[in-house]
Amino acid sequence: MNRSFGNFLIHASLIVLTFFGLVIFLVLEVVSALPLPFKIYLWFGLVWTVLFLLRVRSNFSPPRMGLLAGMLGLLLVLYITPWSTRKPFLRQFNRIHEGMTRQEVAQVMAGYKPSRYGEKWVYQPRPSRRFDSDWGDIYFENGIVTKVFFSPD
Repeated sequence: MNRSFGNFLIHASLIVLTFFGLVIFLVLEVVSALPLPFKIYLWFGLVWTVLFLLRVRSNFSPPRMGLLAGMLGLLLVLYITPWSTRKPFLRQFNRIHEGMTRQEVAQVMAGYKPSRYGEKWVYQPRPSRRFDSDWGDIYFENGIVTKVFFSPD
């Protein structure tokens, strides 16, 4: 493979990754309010940075480094910004897993009041017009979490 074709592939990959990656992040984070795990942001940022650095190689300039910093900053803003009441709720709710105790669940979900139905606790994000039917169900058996389920609008 000659050098110019390799540069073309890196450049094309960078453009495709940037466009489709950002569209997917924006649709999931902002429109659907389904937050992505930090690992996905980290992976995307690392791959994008490697492709970007391969593209510019030794031709570093302040505008190019500004572009890199801007892209990584945009990813950080997308991750941090609570676009809806669902995002902070799901960040906490997704930390609950099978095997946790009731006390551990209560600590993780501090700030949200559960509705208790015997061995089932139901959490709901703070009220908003958009996500008023979201539910987080946690099932217990002998005080231990056996099932965690999120039901969106």
